[in-house]
Amino acid sequence: MTISIYFIVVYLSTILKKKIHTEKVNYSLNKQNQLLKNNIQEKNTLIHELHHRVKNNFASIESLINLTLNANSPDPLKSIKNRLITYRLLYDKLCYSPETNSIILLNEYLNELIKLIFENYQETNPSIKYKIYGGDFEIKSKTANTIGLIINELTTNSIKYAFTDISEGSINISLIKKENIITMIYFDNGRGFDPNQIESNKKHLGLLLIENLTQQLNGNIKYTYNNGSQYTFDFHIN
Repeated sequence: MTISIYFIVVYLSTILKKKIHTEKVNYSLNKQNQLLKNNIQEKNTLIHELHHRVKNNFASIESLINLTLNANSPDPLKSIKNRLITYRLLYDKLCYSPETNSIILLNEYLNELIKLIFENYQETNPSIKYKIYGGDFEIKSKTANTIGLIINELTTNSIKYAFTDISEGSINISLIKKENIITMIYFDNGRGFDPNQIESNKKHLGLLLIENLTQQLNGNIKYTYNNGSQYTFDFHIN
């Protein structure tokens, strides 16, 4: 009788252990399945957002092309290519980012962007150097794209026109974010131009596009010259 009870206890204990083990395995599998579902949902959200942005930006790209053609650029195809770099780089970063909320580290994005611009104009003046100060903060990709287009225009102008009589050109960009305001200062030590002639130079230097992009960020722009051209921006972001 005692032996029978012993075997019954052992049997029940074995069944209980198997049940506990099975429950642990099922819990682990359910948890992994939920993580997989969440990852798939996040990726689908990102893909949907990317498609949405591609669709919306076709209009922006068309506007950039029209603006370039109307500006009588000596090399319109190169200007268009340079502006499209901004979009391509942004999509590259979004596609390979694990985040789904379209957040971009501004300093990193602009560094990569300017590097690509320099590669596109490397035959123009290889002695030009650039440096970005600050910008170690994250912003929405839409805002980053707009700022990137502004930097694209300014950097291209500097490379093409500012350093024609200067052996060692330099471009410095500083970025500061305080609450919902980003202050960006762009400076090059080039020959600059007369501030009183800004209106007549807007079309030629892409300043009209820069103004339009600045307005998209509810910002303002100020140009000054002191041993170089300086553009000061204040962007109001959400």
